[in-house]
Amino acid sequence: MKKLLLTTFIISVACFSTKSQTWEKLFSGLSTDVIRSVREVPAGGYIIAGYTANLTSNDTDAYVARLNTSGDTLWTYTYNGPLSKKDLFYKVIPTSDGGFALCGYTSSVTGTSDDAMYMKLNSSGQQQWVKFYGGSQKERAQDIIETTDGGFAIVGYTTSSPAQYYDAFFLKTNSVGVVTITKLFGSSNYDDANAVREMPDGGFILGGQSSNGTNGFDMFLVRIGPTGSTYWMQRFGTMQTENIESLLILSDGFIVAGNTNTAATGDDGYIVKTDTSGIVVWAKSYGGSQPDDFHRVEPTSDGGYVAIGTTSSTGPAFPNMWMMKTNSTGDSLWSKAFGGANHDHGYSGQQTSDGGYIIAGHTGSFGFNYEDGYVIKTDASGNNSTKLTYTTVLDIITPSTITCANASTPIKLVLRNFGNQSIANIPVTVQVTGAITTTINQTFSAGSDTVTLSTTLNTSGGGTFNIAAFTNNNNSVYPARNSMSRSVTIEVTPSAPSPTSNSRCGNGSVALSATASSTIYWYTSSSGGASVFSGTLYNTPSLSATTTYYVQTGVNCPSARLAVVATVNPQSANPVTTGNSRCGAGTVTLTATSSDPVTWYNAATGGSIVGTGLSFTTPSISATTNYYALASNGLCPSSRVLTLATVNSGATAPTVISNQRCGTGAVTLTASSPDPIIWFDASTGGTQVGVGSTFVTPSISTTTTYWAEADNGCQSNRIAATATILPKPANPVPTAGEKCGQGTVSLSATATNPIKWYDVATGGTQIGSGVSFNTPVITMTTTFYAEANDGTCSSNRVPVSAVIHTLPSVYLGADTTVNGSTYLLNAGNGFASYNWSTGSTSQTINVSNTNTYCVTVTDANNCTNTDCILVDLITGIQDIINQTSFVVYPNPTSGVLFIEFNNPASITEVSIINLTGQTLLKTNADNSALLKLNLSAFTSGIYLLKLQTNESSTIRKFIKY
Repeated sequence: MKKLLLTTFIISVACFSTKSQTWEKLFSGLSTDVIRSVREVPAGGYIIAGYTANLTSNDTDAYVARLNTSGDTLWTYTYNGPLSKKDLFYKVIPTSDGGFALCGYTSSVTGTSDDAMYMKLNSSGQQQWVKFYGGSQKERAQDIIETTDGGFAIVGYTTSSPAQYYDAFFLKTNSVGVVTITKLFGSSNYDDANAVREMPDGGFILGGQSSNGTNGFDMFLVRIGPTGSTYWMQRFGTMQTENIESLLILSDGFIVAGNTNTAATGDDGYIVKTDTSGIVVWAKSYGGSQPDDFHRVEPTSDGGYVAIGTTSSTGPAFPNMWMMKTNSTGDSLWSKAFGGANHDHGYSGQQTSDGGYIIAGHTGSFGFNYEDGYVIKTDASGNNSTKLTYTTVLDIITPSTITCANASTPIKLVLRNFGNQSIANIPVTVQVTGAITTTINQTFSAGSDTVTLSTTLNTSGGGTFNIAAFTNNNNSVYPARNSMSRSVTIEVTPSAPSPTSNSRCGNGSVALSATASSTIYWYTSSSGGASVFSGTLYNTPSLSATTTYYVQTGVNCPSARLAVVATVNPQSANPVTTGNSRCGAGTVTLTATSSDPVTWYNAATGGSIVGTGLSFTTPSISATTNYYALASNGLCPSSRVLTLATVNSGATAPTVISNQRCGTGAVTLTASSPDPIIWFDASTGGTQVGVGSTFVTPSISTTTTYWAEADNGCQSNRIAATATILPKPANPVPTAGEKCGQGTVSLSATATNPIKWYDVATGGTQIGSGVSFNTPVITMTTTFYAEANDGTCSSNRVPVSAVIHTLPSVYLGADTTVNGSTYLLNAGNGFASYNWSTGSTSQTINVSNTNTYCVTVTDANNCTNTDCILVDLITGIQDIINQTSFVVYPNPTSGVLFIEFNNPASITEVSIINLTGQTLLKTNADNSALLKLNLSAFTSGIYLLKLQTNESSTIRKFIKY
């Protein structure tokens, strides 16, 4: 798209008079004032709407003003909602009944969120009704039109449910604002509607902005039917961000205006022509290297358009109000910028019935109260020959409340020459009432700022002066803020006060006083500074040195300041005293240290002087007595310092308890007394050996006497306590014992005193007594202890060993069957002796008969052990096992043994033999297949079962438990 430069063209308007009115008007309150919408009224003149912060603190009020054709205000209307929060109008339109309809938003209904607001006023500016639309979030109404059925259509945006995020909304109402159709348009991204127009078929076209999902925002055009049904939606724009602020319906499509953002120049004004389906026919951008935008587009009588907005690319400064005239294809014919050296913004405008143009917005260039509403009426070429004029008295400098009575008091004012056109001469009128009445007129040149009237006021009598100053020329400002009023009280200088100084001893506050017929003010300096107190009696803060204060009467017109002295005399330091004490009645000497003379008293206050000097000896006293020392330099004595003459009573002699021990060591002695106790090693003099109620002697070997003394400052008599050392019995002589394998061991000991036995070297529990002692069953060598005791003292404990020898280990091997006539048995070497069941005493024997053989071995400790083996020799005769098989069960057995045979006729005899070879049971076989043996009388152990046939025998081992 080709950007059109801001080039001014001069064209003629054939159908209008060349005498279009031109003017500028400022709407200036005490804070922000903004005009967002202006429309020409069919009855003549104009209607403007916006908001003002001039009327209600901490918020804005919606604002409407009705102007005549010259821009003079006919009436105003403001709306401050019930909760007095923000209230704003965005658009105003004349209605067919001669009244006006407006839309905007308010936060004064809920106090927390914005609600869309629309309102109807009659032709005189009286509210006929007001309506609100919104949910729990934010809504704003941004355009309103009157529909052909007498109702209204309103558009804006909402963020309340069921909106997905920001959704455009459309409301259709009847003539009294009751909603008949509600529609939302949008997606989960940003969508809003800024403009609405009614179509010839009764439907509507909406324009706004919608997120394109990837490249910012696009222009958003929605065509809906009379009932709100959607015909089509179009989003169009560049790769950057675009917005529709205003739209027009053409016979062949639509004109939309707003702004576009390009990477090269930033924001530009933007006008797009589409066909009837919202398809772009042409698009043109306008502006320069700085931000520019359009807020309104309107048709002109020549078939072109006029666009209103803000430009920072041209004009006297930036940003400025901006008006651009184009032809029917969007080519720029001329553009105009309006404003001054501060921020100026344009929001609304149109061509007027006289061929000129009216535009509105706000300015920060021609007022002094933040933003002021700004309305400009131009001729057909966009020129304004009647500039804004605005002169006012901004301040009255003198006289003021600090002016003192004087026969020739000057009147000094601050004048301001605001506006878009300077006034050559500013006529000023000053009216004075109150203490005197007078009127003064004077004219000042346009360059004046702070001016002084040539006529002065006689204020020598003092009093209240009401001063009103104003400029007399016509101002293009509503309301006419060209005056300043002030009421000042002028004082007559009062007589100086009569002060009285005062003094004190040492640090602290000093009470100063003064008298006068008017209020007295106290200062810390002879001139200037702030008053620290007012009144006749002033208690200074705590002072440590003599300090001078000053008093005067009057503040704005003060008397002479007079000195008042708060004298701080040095105070004698308290003497440092030392008390003394004695035991029993008598005199006590007390002392003091001071650089000033010291006097001694017998009471803390009053009382009698009992001595002077740094040392004082009391009379004889029998009880502790208080005395007081005071130092004085002759002006300010010190405080009296308590000094004690203490008389101590004798300490109570302690009650002692002697103690004894057996043998050498420490002995614990005790004593009790209500007074502290000291222990000595002699009845008099000697050496202190301990303190406290308990004294543990050093290690002693003979009986020793110590002495306890109570001392509370006065010592008691010393009381003897004896530490007795008793002789210990002689240690017993022990004899150790031994045993093979586990069991009890017999120990013995001899002594002249009875013997006690223990299992530990010290402490523990006595486990036996007497010269002999049988240990409990032990499994290993264990040490026991014997102690002799004479009934009072015990000897040292003497260890006695109970030795357990390990049994020798002998093993002949497992029971075995040998196919042969002999078999060698070996009991192992290393034993002192061998004893076989055969009678042999050698280490080995050679056996030739089937039998059980046992050996007993003896080691060097004379401990023995035995082992047996069953040897079954086969000498060529077939084993009974080959002829007869049998089963023995259960094995082990608790008392009954069963033998089951497969050939019972072959068995002739059954025997039970122990391991020593002794036959314990023998029975003849009875040819039964099952033999039952009752072994309940047998002891637990290992036994041999022998089965005998006619040809041979066999042996089996079993266990009885």
